[in-house]
Parts: sequence; C-alpha cells; structure tokens
Amino acid sequence: VGTAVGEMSAAHPSVRISLRAEPWRQVAEAVQAGEVDVAVVELSPLEEATGLTCEPLPRHPAAFVCRPGHPLLANRKPDLQQVFRYPFAGPRLPPRVGGLLQSAAPELRLDPATGDLVPPLHVESIALPLRIVAAGNAVAALPLVLVEGELAAGRLAALPWRPAWLHTNYGFVYRRDRSLSPAAVAFMGIVRRIENRVAGGP
Repeated sequence: VGTAVGEMSAAHPSVRISLRAEPWRQVAEAVQAGEVDVAVVELSPLEEATGLTCEPLPRHPAAFVCRPGHPLLANRKPDLQQVFRYPFAGPRLPPRVGGLLQSAAPELRLDPATGDLVPPLHVESIALPLRIVAAGNAVAALPLVLVEGELAAGRLAALPWRPAWLHTNYGFVYRRDRSLSPAAVAFMGIVRRIENRVAGGP
C-alpha cells in the first residue's frame, strides 16, 4: 500500500490522499461508516458482511522469523509448542490463524469479542516487530514479501517450518452502495500492478 500511494502521488500529484494505517478491524469499520473510500484489510471475517464488496488480492506465504542465532534455528522442524516458548510479537491475527495458534499454545490470548489472537508483544505495525525480533528472543509471523530484504541481508532469519495455512488473506473492501471515486479506482489499479510485479509478472 505504501508503494502504491507513492506511485499514485507521482502519477497524480494534485490528488490529496489520506492514508489510515490502523488495525484492520478499525479500518473495515471506517469503510462501513463511509469514512473511508476503500481499504486493504484481512478479508476472512468480512466475507459474510452485508453491504460490503470484497475483492481478494493474491495471497503471500508467511513465515515465523527471528534473529540470526536464535535457539529455534538449531531445530530443523520446530513445532508450534517450541515456537511459543518464546515471546510472540506482532499485530492481531484473525481467527482463521489465531485459533490454530492458540490451540497449540493455550497461554496465548484470544479476544473474546472477535476471536482475534492478541500477541503478548502486541504492536499494530510491521516495522516494530522487526526491531523487537532483531533485538531479543521474540518471534513474529510475517509475510515473506515484507521481510525478504531483512532475510537477504542476514538481519533476520526465517524458521524452515512453514505451514500451508500461514499466509495473507488481504483484499480491497468498499461499500456496495457507494460509487468509487476515479482516484480510488486508480489506486486499486496501481496496487494490482504492484502485486503483479511481486509475482514476477511483466
């Protein structure tokens, strides 16, 4: 999204953009209230929501990441119980993932109102978990596309165990009864082109 906003601003310098980087549930609520034109959010809890259009974006595999030299890296096939012996950092995770993690580590807390998993080191950011993980023994679950630079530079390491269910499920959400502005349509097109580049397309 950040890259798309940059490209949008370069292509349309007169367009004013207000970007809200907030927990995805709050952004989805802002769409429903008509405060936001279009959002990129986790789709799984919104699939049955009335009055919203959900357009999936390509899924990206994620991995558990830690600092180089972390004790978990000595085990070629660490399981969830072993992973969660260490602090877990990151944003809220939706029920589709949170329930699986909590079943393996009952000490993890689920939000009773939403079913989201709230990590013990809870930060609604991607940059902060990277710093937390690099500075100690915490572990985070992050999309590989967002950490490939850190992994290539050796600042972070990814655990070799990557379950099939650990992936993103993001997409566009907007109100069905509200016509999208030309700027919103252009922004969505830029996001799709970026996704195509990430996937190795032309």
